[in-house]
Amino acid sequence: MRILDRYTTPGVAVTALTTCLFNVSSASELEEITVTAQKRAQSAQDVALSIAAFGSDDVARFGNDIGAIAGQVPGVEAYGSGSYFQSFFIRGIGLNEFSGNFNSPVAVHLDEVYVSKNWMFSRPTFDIDRIEILKGPQGTLFGRNTTGGAANYYTAAPTGEFESYARASVDEYSRYSIEGAISGSLTDDLSGRISIYRGFGNGGPQDNLFTGDEHGEPDVLEFRGQLLWEHDSTSIRLLGYGGSDDSDMVGFKGPGIFSTTAPGFCPEALAGSVSESPESCGKFAGITTAFGQFEEAEFEPAGIHTINQNLAPKRKDRFTGGYLRIEHELGETTLTSITAIDQYERIHVEDSDSTPIASADLNWYNDIDVFAQELRLTGTTQEGRLNYVAGLFYSVDELRQVDSGNFSENPFNFVGAGLPPRLVGQFDQEVTSTAAFFNAEYDLNDSWAVIAGGRFTNDETEIVAETSAGLNDVVGDENLPATTLAVIDSLDTSRRDNDFSWRLGLSYHSSEETMWYANLATGFRTGGYSVPFGGTIVEFDPEELQSFEIGVKSDISDTLRINAAAFVYQYEDLQVNVDDPVSPVVPITRNIGESETLGLEIDVTWLATENTEIRLGYSYLDAEFKETDRVMTTVSDLGPIPLQGNRPVNTPENQINGSINYVGSLSANWDWSSYIDFRWVDDRFLEVTNQPADAAPAYTVINASIGLQSADERMEFSLWARNLTDETYLTYINNLPVVGFKLDIFGEQRAIGANATFRF
Repeated sequence: MRILDRYTTPGVAVTALTTCLFNVSSASELEEITVTAQKRAQSAQDVALSIAAFGSDDVARFGNDIGAIAGQVPGVEAYGSGSYFQSFFIRGIGLNEFSGNFNSPVAVHLDEVYVSKNWMFSRPTFDIDRIEILKGPQGTLFGRNTTGGAANYYTAAPTGEFESYARASVDEYSRYSIEGAISGSLTDDLSGRISIYRGFGNGGPQDNLFTGDEHGEPDVLEFRGQLLWEHDSTSIRLLGYGGSDDSDMVGFKGPGIFSTTAPGFCPEALAGSVSESPESCGKFAGITTAFGQFEEAEFEPAGIHTINQNLAPKRKDRFTGGYLRIEHELGETTLTSITAIDQYERIHVEDSDSTPIASADLNWYNDIDVFAQELRLTGTTQEGRLNYVAGLFYSVDELRQVDSGNFSENPFNFVGAGLPPRLVGQFDQEVTSTAAFFNAEYDLNDSWAVIAGGRFTNDETEIVAETSAGLNDVVGDENLPATTLAVIDSLDTSRRDNDFSWRLGLSYHSSEETMWYANLATGFRTGGYSVPFGGTIVEFDPEELQSFEIGVKSDISDTLRINAAAFVYQYEDLQVNVDDPVSPVVPITRNIGESETLGLEIDVTWLATENTEIRLGYSYLDAEFKETDRVMTTVSDLGPIPLQGNRPVNTPENQINGSINYVGSLSANWDWSSYIDFRWVDDRFLEVTNQPADAAPAYTVINASIGLQSADERMEFSLWARNLTDETYLTYINNLPVVGFKLDIFGEQRAIGANATFRF
């Protein structure tokens, strides 16, 4: 009996990379993992890149907790479950901003289609065939803005044979989900697949004292329809999707920073312990008490998962889209065309100060239309010694964004602080991107291979923007204040960013089981504009990355696999989310100079017995800002804080992860499994100023499950626990000394639930 059976096969729709939890076999060896990290099917052990892959059973086991998935990859973290955005951090590189117009340095792709903004992928995933996480710059093969890497999702494709499944899930917070799919042949050449997901509930993991309700209820509906036509040397895959997401989001914790016994900041804020004891400091420096108003807003509730908010964070998202993929084989060359469209309307509301008054209630509105076209040739020549990819890429993003903050009841307004009732930032932006790319791998002999690739990118950005102060509330697409007190800043301009990024690599098979590799590559993330409400519009330039990586992939034996990599990253014109005097209310993105990161990663997989797989991973990061004269202020208002020598956000020095997966047989008709994983993340900073108030302590998260499956694989039941030990850990910090409090987001508390899956 074994638990690893991981395969993919090439074709229009790559078949399941099945990390099959219950597959029974007489063999007891590690199986080959096949990926498409270079636009063709290869063994992961033969790809000269640092990659990780997860199959459909992994996705089902982890649910929609992207933190659990990423937590099992050395050097990778991810946050987003129920939050404002899905954000991957690879080797300390990621997006730490939830305003709607920023591009993540870790790109997300769905069936090779670039997802323009992270918030467009913040809803639950379902009917997923596999996920591949690629580390380091990926511009020669995958889309735009991939300086840090790429997270590639592949949906389950239509099948010629009939198959279907239904899965139901429930947890202790009265959150439910139902998903399913039906797939099969419609004619000799045509097959189809219909998938649907529904998430709903009547509770959640946060308690809101203001409303008396449990908070965190999901309300998601999404459907996906596909057709796959295959005839002779041509195949056409058509996919369309649509849905809505009206779920609750994670509510901020907003601990105060002021002393209640003496003027100035409280000791807990200065020491950085106020996040763990949010009730210990005042939010408005005693102003609410002195003026006899809003006393109930002065202190944050004690419980980490308790909020006291008049405006519970909520989303109201609508989305549609799809793609047409055509592949035609021309001898040893395949011509691929991918045409994609996406439309997404995002409406989010939040209570940023976490109080029962309208002192900082925020509205976020985005409406984006995306068109993308990729045309490429993939092939093999010279008797299989040369494998190549060459293509063209074109996309247009049209984005309307209106963000605003309601400060009508902010106590500081009563003492002449000058905050108007409403601050607004709005713009219309169009980004046109064109690119030509290639990647080639040539086998010099049976042992040595060289890799070369390049991408020329031309990005043109046009924007009309304005920040202003107004009197009245703003909602949705009518986010134009009827009464404007003053225009703070405006802009009507355009910019063009050109870049040629490249990759040079070398691989050497010292034996059939061991490959050494080295890569020298560059990456590019386009420039743009920060349009904060209540602040000055800021233009930022592209950031560029030079990376050098060496690694080894080795199957030490039939049951032991060890992969390792060491790397150096050097950034120029680094784009960083910062608190800046030109935007006193919300952070903005600016170029701050250079940074350097040195790292080491080790990933070990051991098939201890025919029934037991053990995985361990470790990563080390040494990162700091260099050649920067930028200075910032902090929550404790200690004056200018230089960034030179500081660590970037979310860059823990050490990370350790591991899992144990056991499968056994109960009888001739039933198998059972047990699974446990953990991730330990070292201390890190979540603000670039690296002060005590910016620190997030080390944490350990443990997930576990126990399952039962029928021998014919038609029925499967499992009990699971996420964050089994109920660990408290921070995922986001924003310190706001101007408005008198800080913002914290914590990882979700322990959740226990059950799944049932039926296959027909």
